Amino acid sequence: MFLLSCFCLFLTCCYGEKALAQEAEQATLTMSDAVAIALANKPSLQSYKYAIQASKAQGMQVWSAYLPQVNVTTNISQSTGQQDPQTNITLGAQQLIYSFAGPIQKYKLAEKQTKLVELALDKDKKAIKYAVEQAFIECWKIQQQQKAINSLYTATESNFKINENAYKLNLLDKNEWLKTTSERDITYGLVDRYFQGVELTQKKLEFFMGQPIDLALKRIDQPLLPTHTKPKHITTLDLSWELPQEFTIKPLRRYYKYAMKYREELKEADQKIAIAKDETTIAQRSNLPSLSAVAATGYQSIENKSAITSPNRSFYNLGLQLSWPIFNGLSYDYAAKAAHSTMLKEVILKDNTLQTIKLDIETAYHTLSQAVIVLKAKQSERDYVKNNSKLKKLQLQTGDITQSTLNRAIADEEKVEYEWIELAADAATKERALAYACGYPPTLS
Repeated sequence: MFLLSCFCLFLTCCYGEKALAQEAEQATLTMSDAVAIALANKPSLQSYKYAIQASKAQGMQVWSAYLPQVNVTTNISQSTGQQDPQTNITLGAQQLIYSFAGPIQKYKLAEKQTKLVELALDKDKKAIKYAVEQAFIECWKIQQQQKAINSLYTATESNFKINENAYKLNLLDKNEWLKTTSERDITYGLVDRYFQGVELTQKKLEFFMGQPIDLALKRIDQPLLPTHTKPKHITTLDLSWELPQEFTIKPLRRYYKYAMKYREELKEADQKIAIAKDETTIAQRSNLPSLSAVAATGYQSIENKSAITSPNRSFYNLGLQLSWPIFNGLSYDYAAKAAHSTMLKEVILKDNTLQTIKLDIETAYHTLSQAVIVLKAKQSERDYVKNNSKLKKLQLQTGDITQSTLNRAIADEEKVEYEWIELAADAATKERALAYACGYPPTLS
């Protein structure tokens, strides 16, 4: 009895571990999870961390000009008529008090440049989010279409075999037989196109997420093909996402307002204009004086071999230093003109950016509107074929129709279902495109 209990416990542990391993290979992935994984794995985003650190370090480097500058100098020299060399050691310090084009102005400029890098990071994050959303919806679409494509293939094959036998027994006319073969060929083409797109769609999501995935979609039309062997580190994913019940489209002007507030390109344009203004101001003020406090102490000696003791002298001095670059070959004037021209260029480019964003929003808005109209029309057809399929099943039970007629109705239903999922995913993709064009405001995120 004891041995039997141990054996049962051993089997339970073995099969329990196997079940847990199989369960561990299954995972549910949401769209927000996919975006978070992509943002964490993308090397281009990680590089911004160091770009921001470098920009902030440059700002602190500019600010350090207000710290004391201390240096030590020493020299040994001998002049004409002097028998022995002279040694000088000097410790000097200089403290900047104020400069019209000094550290304060340059630090503010560096802060704006850091902000520009941060805006570029936010813009790239949104671009990656949009790309992941597009790939995710595409993968969700093919997972949802699998049931319809399998049912369509099964119904078409069943109908083909029934009609093939009927045609061989001269129970089916040639025109009906040609229609059956045509329907089968069309279904084969649709099924093949579907599975051809599965691999590419999965690879897109893998690329943006930065890790391998497996959607576990098998070809029903080729069951004898070798089974795909999945590496142990690849998790089979079930994509979890709810298709919007209704696509609500707001007035166009509201999307304009969203873009003005949330598009990084406009914020970048404002920062570039502000940077050019600061550079102009700094260049114009470079001709103005700067005030510093200076101090020095030192030791001076002359070696005289003929004397019993060598004469030496210590010294120190304190004072204020006013430095005023009166003329420097007009370099500051040219620098100011260059910075001002850059500012005018950025103002014009901002206007161009506004026009581009306006076009992006209008394009996304109208394509979404068209997609919603087409989807609503397909929804009506979807309701009709579903009801027709139910009716055909009842008619088959009463003997009013044949199995072939029912199979054709089921095939029509699954084909429309496949097309409806295609159009629904297309509308959802265009809805995300509109949100991206607006800069992903919280109400559309």
